[in-house]
Formats: sequence, structure tokens, C-alpha cells
Amino acid sequence: MGLKLTRQTMSNWLLHAAEDWLNPIYNVLHQQLCQHQVLHGDETTLQVLREKDKAATSKSYMWLYRTSGDAEHPIVLLSISPIAKQNM
Repeated sequence: MGLKLTRQTMSNWLLHAAEDWLNPIYNVLHQQLCQHQVLHGDETTLQVLREKDKAATSKSYMWLYRTSGDAEHPIVLLSISPIAKQNM
């Protein structure tokens, strides 16, 4: 359509869409996930460059949670820990 948007505008739209529309869905799925007796989880360390108030060598943690294989409606959620542990 020829509409020119800045990268910042598109980024802001994406952030607002995620906050307004995806966060509520994630929260409901998280509540349903926590009601299951058996869950699977995986912790993976990762390095995120240019994180506010963190050195580039610090570790962040990514967690994947999922319902067990016998769940009628499987749920898989990903979260990234805001807490970092400094390399020693």
C-alpha cells in the first residue's frame, strides 16, 4: 500500500500487541498448566547482548514448560528469567 513506517513504530506496535493480546492468553495457559500433576521442564542458559544493567558475559535463563504426553490439550510455555548470574 506504500505506507512507510519507521522500525521504531513497527516495534512499538508489536510490543503493544504482545502486551495487550498475547500476555492474557499466556496467563490463562500458565494457570491451566499449573493445574496438571505432571509437568516437564527444561532450563537452558543463554547470553543476551545489550541487556539493561547486565554485562555481556552474564547468563540469562530460558525455561520451557510443558504438560505430560497424556494431556488432553498439550500446553508448551517459554519464559526467560529476568535474573542473571554473573560469570565468575
